[in-house]
Amino acid sequence: MNSYAFIFAEVGKPYSTIKGYKVKKNAEGKTMYNKANGFELTTGLEDIGTGVSPWAGGINNSFSYKRFNLSFLIDGKFGGHVYSGTNLYATRFGLHKITLPGREGGLTVTGVDGEDKPFTKTFTYNNDLQAYYDNYKFQSERFIYSSDFIKLRQVILGYSLPANLFSFAKFQSVSLSLVGRNLLILHKKAPNIDPEST
Repeated sequence: MNSYAFIFAEVGKPYSTIKGYKVKKNAEGKTMYNKANGFELTTGLEDIGTGVSPWAGGINNSFSYKRFNLSFLIDGKFGGHVYSGTNLYATRFGLHKITLPGREGGLTVTGVDGEDKPFTKTFTYNNDLQAYYDNYKFQSERFIYSSDFIKLRQVILGYSLPANLFSFAKFQSVSLSLVGRNLLILHKKAPNIDPEST
């Protein structure tokens, strides 16, 4: 991955536990900020998901009509998580839609400082707004998503040719097939990425 999120294998925990940093909150659930720069404070490493989906399944079906046959496979995985470096870097470079707030009129953040005292700061386009969003890289939880998906994994369209056309080769049957794989994501929750990406 990178230096902002990590994969762990620990006794007593699910394989491929994802650890990273969360935005620090006080006892009342208010976001805590560094009063020197206005950026969110973060926790130490915490469990923020598991990279292996505990549930998987699929449906395979086929149909035939005269010499034509059609089959398809739909499958999916559920219950896992993915850390998206794509969304991280899109955010750092101002290419993600979550960086839109503040470009016009500024972005005001409110919460408490490290001493639990009320804190407010406004970032503007010319005053550290880019640095504020770049700091999201230290907040791993922002880029953890459900890796649930349902995909149209495979479609096969086939046609059986008359065997007598190939009697010279003594074939019992001959068929032509058009095969398509990984054709469509029917459902996902992770934005901008394929949830199966690593």
